[in-house]
Amino acid sequence: YAAGFIYWGVENAAFNGQPYQGRFQFYWQADQMLYRESSPEEPEKEPAPDDDIEVNEKSFMGPGAISSKRLSNQGLYFFSTINFAPPVNNAMPFYVLTGLVYRGLIPYRDNDQLGAAFAYGSFSQDEQTLNINRGVAPRTYQAMLEFDYRVQINRWAYVQPTLQYIIRPGGRGLVQNDTIIGMQFGINF
Repeated sequence: YAAGFIYWGVENAAFNGQPYQGRFQFYWQADQMLYRESSPEEPEKEPAPDDDIEVNEKSFMGPGAISSKRLSNQGLYFFSTINFAPPVNNAMPFYVLTGLVYRGLIPYRDNDQLGAAFAYGSFSQDEQTLNINRGVAPRTYQAMLEFDYRVQINRWAYVQPTLQYIIRPGGRGLVQNDTIIGMQFGINF
């Protein structure tokens, strides 16, 4: 979980022409694992010759000592972020992105990720008023749905086909909704 703000100290103007010293934005973010698959069973360790250590009230070591179990990273994750900025000099003062990712859904594909996301941004009411006064179609909002599947090829490379559905591209309603099919490639080093 995180919250914060961003300040950009460049002189700019509001949509009504009034000068402003800087722009700022607030954000809130939440990322949480919602469901964890059961952890893999670790093989039992053969007792070492020195495991016959006598355990007493002054010692926490010995055959009865508790070991930490490695938790599985497979399961369902939730992510979200919300941004807010004053509408007087920010074109998109409200933006939200949220979604779910399931890691390891398909058996024997433990590092693959299936994802679904939704994004929505509303444009500034001040900018809309300015555009209406100029005789230009105002931008109101834009949204997107995305579905993807990341195939982890090895420890350092992946390929990720993506399907996006964009609602009100550009925010003006002059262009019909659109479907986009894409592919991402990644190398981690």
